[in-house]
Amino acid sequence: MPRRSKSRKNTPWEGLEELTPTQEFLQMHYIAHYDQRHPKLSETGEAAMINSYESKECPYCASANSIRKGHDANGVRRYRCLTCGQTYRPTTKTIFDSRKISISEWIEYCLNILATRWFRAADPMYLMSEEERKVYNSFENGATVYRGVAVGRNPMGLSWTDNYEKAFWFAHRFDIAGESGYVQKAQVPRDKMLAYFLRRGEYELVVDTKGIEITGYFAS
Repeated sequence: MPRRSKSRKNTPWEGLEELTPTQEFLQMHYIAHYDQRHPKLSETGEAAMINSYESKECPYCASANSIRKGHDANGVRRYRCLTCGQTYRPTTKTIFDSRKISISEWIEYCLNILATRWFRAADPMYLMSEEERKVYNSFENGATVYRGVAVGRNPMGLSWTDNYEKAFWFAHRFDIAGESGYVQKAQVPRDKMLAYFLRRGEYELVVDTKGIEITGYFAS
């Protein structure tokens, strides 16, 4: 039998009878974030978007002789090829086939890659004001940075800050009953710091997060 891969929803301490307070905190927020990022397609409108693409040909044999065959559990339309007998969906044999990551998350991931490449390609000196350039140049040895992770938000986005109070505000601005955000901390080397902005009073550091290590978490 083929081996099934481990669920990305599981934490390293999955199955332990007793968890430390830190493990309980991280597990609660990780699962909440996972569920927020992986809703059912029928709840996001993505099923309707996928179904708007009518099948032109079977992805298995290229026959144009197919009929509709109901919907799957996510509300995505199925087709049955009358030539080869295969059942398929509009996403069959595409990069979205049999993936648990939603299409919207794929799009966000691609946009983050493009944004990071754009900042790396641009000269930061032309992106910042004179005052911002002075602060940016002062980070010769990197900096301790914080990111406020609100409920359901991406913990590894581009925007960070060297101001803990500002990160705390971003972390808790969308708190709801039973769920709250948190602040995470990292030590970022200079070559990962792409720009610094003081506008809007956010003390924002644009960070290339690939490979950086999170060194702390704060609930309050």
